[in-house]
Parts: sequence; C-alpha cells; structure tokens
Amino acid sequence: MQVIEAFPTVENVANLQLNADGSLRILSAPWWDEMVTDIVETPEMCDPEDPPEQVLAYAKDVVSEYIRKRAEL
Repeated sequence: MQVIEAFPTVENVANLQLNADGSLRILSAPWWDEMVTDIVETPEMCDPEDPPEQVLAYAKDVVSEYIRKRAEL
C-alpha cells in the first residue's frame, strides 16, 4: 500500500475544484494532525488478512467521523 507523505494544501484542493474556504477551515483545524495520524495508523489496527480495499474503507471512515464530529459548519 502506498503512503502519501505530503499534506494537501489549499492550492491542491482548489485545483480539485473543492471549496477553498471550506478546505482552509479543515486544513487549519486543531484536530487535523491527529486525524492524519489516525489515518496513517489505520493499517496497524486492521487484521493482516484484510484486503487493501477494506483498509482504505476504514481510513475513509476515519475522515468521515472526524469531519462529522468536529467540523463546524
């Protein structure tokens, strides 16, 4: 599984046509680094037999849960 070691920037997300203001709020959130750490550590929490697709689904769930619980709209 490939690990991306670069953090996204507001310019990166703007290039993806995501909302720049919303992206800046998320990228500057006090819980951002904690979320990234949890994502990176997700494979360690999975069973060795879990297929990569399942590990990715768990990592996506981490993102969804952080945003759902912590993002202020």
